[in-house]
Amino acid sequence: MTYQIAKDLSIRIIKEEIFILKRSTSSIHSFNKTGTMIWNLLQEKKSYSEITQLLLVKFEIAGEIIENDLSEFLFSLSENQLIIMTA
Repeated sequence: MTYQIAKDLSIRIIKEEIFILKRSTSSIHSFNKTGTMIWNLLQEKKSYSEITQLLLVKFEIAGEIIENDLSEFLFSLSENQLIIMTA
């Protein structure tokens, strides 16, 4: 699975946290350091499996926990129309 960043976003990084304004809905979203890391990987056009592998290297957590948390985060990004998921 791959992801495309929505086009109507304004993005700012402040002290390792990312803030995203979705202009079409005037909604603001912010992510902690881990969320910012995932967002940056999405901007680099990394796939789900690539992001999972990078998170496994960074954090010593069971793979299924990382996969569950990553899936929830990506689903939330999609629901909030910040990314578009493609097969």
